[in-house]
Amino acid sequence: YFFTSSPFNLRLRWASDDRENNLLIYGKDQDKRTSQSALLRYRVSPKNILESEFSKEKRERQNTAFNLLSIDGKSVRIDFTRREKNSLEMTLSSKLLSEDEGESGLKVNLFELTPKVSFSLIGQGRLHSEISWIRVNFSPASRILPWEMAEGKKSGNNFAWVLSFDYKLNQALSATFNYSGLKEPIRGTRHNGKFEVKAYF
Repeated sequence: YFFTSSPFNLRLRWASDDRENNLLIYGKDQDKRTSQSALLRYRVSPKNILESEFSKEKRERQNTAFNLLSIDGKSVRIDFTRREKNSLEMTLSSKLLSEDEGESGLKVNLFELTPKVSFSLIGQGRLHSEISWIRVNFSPASRILPWEMAEGKKSGNNFAWVLSFDYKLNQALSATFNYSGLKEPIRGTRHNGKFEVKAYF
């Protein structure tokens, strides 16, 4: 991070990831991923923060005989956050993603809009909720959209939501509740829930 003491904060990131699987009967399978990103955070006022991030990523999958996948992606994310009295935080997040697959000529565009709300019970717990609308388009429409593209989302309108609650019952007990859902074209709606109580001795 740069300029951490000023209203502007800048973060630059570069990452590389190489993976190989030599246990396949048809030979070696190799995945390569490189990414670069620049994040800029601006404190508009003591209560308001504006954050934007630009990212580039290249992913390749190869086996012994030929290239299986070659994806070039670019994305822009913009978040606006407002905090009220250290207990209430509201964020509106938007993201635009564009990907090209070199082997098939497939082009994918993704737009995501996510409002988030977090409320803290000072010393007791935290409530967090968010809901996302993700729109995916690709061309040519005659091809199949691989799961590696569009962050695994399906073509059309996708919806995802999260509700979580952490609460400290007393010095020895705490409870956690998590619920999430996903609605995709064709597949319908899926629900996931988890409830956990922890005791400390």
